[in-house]
Amino acid sequence: MSVAPKLDHEEFTVEKDRFKVVREGRREPDMPCTLEMKGVKYHVIDYSTFGLSIAIDQSLDFEFADRAIFSLGAVDVTDLSVRVTYEQKRDGDRLKCGIEIVEGEIDMDMLDSYRTALDVIEMARSSIIGDASIPVEFQLKTLALKSKFVAVAQVVNDAGRTILANSSATKNRHLEQTFAEFFSPFLRDTFTAMVDDLQLSIKPLSRPLQLKAQEFFRKEVGELIFSSPFVDRIHKKPYGYAGDFEMMNHIYNNDLLGETLFARCFNKAILEAPASRAVRNRSEFLFRKIKGFVESRKGEPLRILSVASGPAREIQLLLERCPDLVKQVQIDLLDQDLQSLKMAKVSLGRLFRKTGAEVRVSYVNLAIKNILESGLEGGPYDMIYSAGLFDYFSDAVARIAASALYRNLADKGRMIIGNFNIENPTRFLMECGGDWHLIHRSGDDMTKVLRKLPGTLSIEMEDENINLFAVLDK
Repeated sequence: MSVAPKLDHEEFTVEKDRFKVVREGRREPDMPCTLEMKGVKYHVIDYSTFGLSIAIDQSLDFEFADRAIFSLGAVDVTDLSVRVTYEQKRDGDRLKCGIEIVEGEIDMDMLDSYRTALDVIEMARSSIIGDASIPVEFQLKTLALKSKFVAVAQVVNDAGRTILANSSATKNRHLEQTFAEFFSPFLRDTFTAMVDDLQLSIKPLSRPLQLKAQEFFRKEVGELIFSSPFVDRIHKKPYGYAGDFEMMNHIYNNDLLGETLFARCFNKAILEAPASRAVRNRSEFLFRKIKGFVESRKGEPLRILSVASGPAREIQLLLERCPDLVKQVQIDLLDQDLQSLKMAKVSLGRLFRKTGAEVRVSYVNLAIKNILESGLEGGPYDMIYSAGLFDYFSDAVARIAASALYRNLADKGRMIIGNFNIENPTRFLMECGGDWHLIHRSGDDMTKVLRKLPGTLSIEMEDENINLFAVLDK
């Protein structure tokens, strides 16, 4: 509610008639207040029942106004007939002009009611509509989505309790898996369509306002979407960024996780979204590229470097499927996250024992900024690749990083740089739901980043056409 306006009284002399009028209970407006005379609106300095004063830039060329409109904010409160009584200097060059009300009056009680109603409207607007800078359409669609999926969650969880009521724990897992396989695609497609529709409501906005709208979405729908352990980890970013090794393992493992049946189905739905499938395809793409490159070199000793290696899923696939192919290969896994390297070492260690592979693997705990500042020891490498690091680099940083890696590439070597394509249908869902923002690029964008590096450049994609790869042969 607004603060009560300042009360005062004032004497002023009407020079022409030579008598004094005292305006008791003079108030200074606590919100925009105007008096319109002869088509011009003047700012009201103070007012009372029978008179007011206004700010003017120059002397008025009239004494009477048969119709003057007194307005509070955007509301026309009352029509008056008024007479100009005096003018005097104010701050600077502006004048203060006294106005006597000849016909009509400013009903102070009614004005208080107007002011109270405007305050209540503003409070209601904040409660119902929220932030006025976010389009009302976006807010209402978000609330509608929330309402619909709260109801869906209730139905799913009730169905789950009925389905699983009389089953063993082992059978329960099988029943949940069966239910999720049928229901999750519907949930994925319906939720994604509604979120994509939201995007249209904020597309014309500036980037800061789009981010503000996305934050509103997460605040309203968070209880639903963060029931997915995968989305919750993306949002919380325990290691300071969304794409950490555990998040990647969520995608690779594609497990049914969550506290409720709805949560498990929603988790599965997001892990089956196009971007998640593209990440799984990415490891397959890199596996094939590494395998083909090693085979093409026909038993030569080779050195391979993975930058921002994460779980090193493509290396796991190499050991599982081609353990005899890598006997003459030295693989260096480089990552700024020590925990990521430790987990990769555990996973690869199990495969060493299982397959008997004789590949040599080194684990290098180093950030890309250290390479940019001090260079990279251990080169040259026959193959250097990075699956997702460049998604976080501006064009300027991407060019510097690519040049730094290229300097460590051996003659006849191959460098592969992955990046999310601008044609990513899951982009808005990633940003709006998980606050996960990547720098998407087209094939032309990647060509521009790498154009100054000598060699033969090609742009390739995985099966979803969401992850693209710049392949540069030196």
